[in-house]
Amino acid sequence: MRPKTTIIVALFVFIFTGCSAGDYKDAMDLYSVGNYEAAKNIFATLGEYKSSLDMYYDCVYQLADIEYNKGNYEKAKEYFEEILDYKDCVTLSSECTYQLAEQALEEKNYDEAKLLFESIPDYKDSISRAENMDDEIINTYLSIGDYYTAYLYCDDETQREEIYKENQIAYMCEEMISSLKDRSSFELYEAWYSVGKEIENGIFFVNAKNSYGGRVSSYWMYTYDPQKDEYTNLGSYNDLEDEKINSWDDTGDILVKMLENEVRDLIRNGIKINHTKVPDDVVARINKLYQEGLLKDIAEPEGLKSLDKKV
Repeated sequence: MRPKTTIIVALFVFIFTGCSAGDYKDAMDLYSVGNYEAAKNIFATLGEYKSSLDMYYDCVYQLADIEYNKGNYEKAKEYFEEILDYKDCVTLSSECTYQLAEQALEEKNYDEAKLLFESIPDYKDSISRAENMDDEIINTYLSIGDYYTAYLYCDDETQREEIYKENQIAYMCEEMISSLKDRSSFELYEAWYSVGKEIENGIFFVNAKNSYGGRVSSYWMYTYDPQKDEYTNLGSYNDLEDEKINSWDDTGDILVKMLENEVRDLIRNGIKINHTKVPDDVVARINKLYQEGLLKDIAEPEGLKSLDKKV
C-alpha cells in the first residue's frame, strides 16, 4: 500500500504543474498579442517554470521600448533599470537619462540637465555637456536676446565684457532700424566698434530698402554722448568717398559737406585702423533676432556691469 504522504505530494506536483502549464500558456498568448503588462504579471508568479523568468524580462524590455518610443523616458528608464543585467538595458537606461537631460535643457531647467548629464559621465558626450553647461546656458539666452540673464550666468570677466558689448551693439541696431523707411528690410552685413568706458563708436554696414523700395547698402555711425548717456546717430552714407566742395556752394552747404566728410573719415579710419570688428557669429545672431522679431525687445544695457556675481 502506497503511503498517504507520497500520494499527497504527487497530487500537489500534478496540480501545481497543471496550473503552471495553464498559466504559462495564458501568459504566452497575452505576450503574442502584445499585452506585455498582463503577461509580465503572470510570468512573475511562475518562478523558474520553463522560460518564465526570461519571458518576464522580455516583457519588461518590451514595455520599456514602448515607453521610450513614446518619449516617456522616465517610465522607460524605470523599466530598463528593473532588468539592468538583461540585453543592452544598461546602455538604454543611460540613453533615457541623456534624453531626459535634453528635455530639461529645452525646458530651461539647466541645473537639472547638468545633474542628469553628470550622472552618466561615460555615456556619449555627457561629461563635456555637463562641463560646458554654463556656456550652453549663456548661448541659449543670447540666442533670444536676453543679455541680462546671459550676463548673470557668466562668471568670466572677459566673457561678461563681450556680452555687454553685444548688448550695446544690438541696442544700436534697433535704434538704427527705427530710422529706416522700411523696418522689415534690415540686414546687418558687418559692424565695428571702439571701446572706452562704454562703446564710444559703433559703425554698421547695413543693407535695407530706401524710400523707393530698392535695396541699398550704407554705412551708419553712432557715437556715445556721456553727457546725455545715449548714442547719437552721426548719419548714414552710401559710400565713403568725400563729397566734393564746389565753388558755388553756399556757407551752409559747405559746412554740411565738411561735417559729413569728417564722419566719413571717422568711418574709414575706424574700419581700417582703430576699431574692433564685430565677430561674424554676433552679426548672425543679431540678424536672427531681427528676423524672429526679438530685436525690438532688446533692453538698453544699463545696469549689466553692476552685476558682480553669478546666479
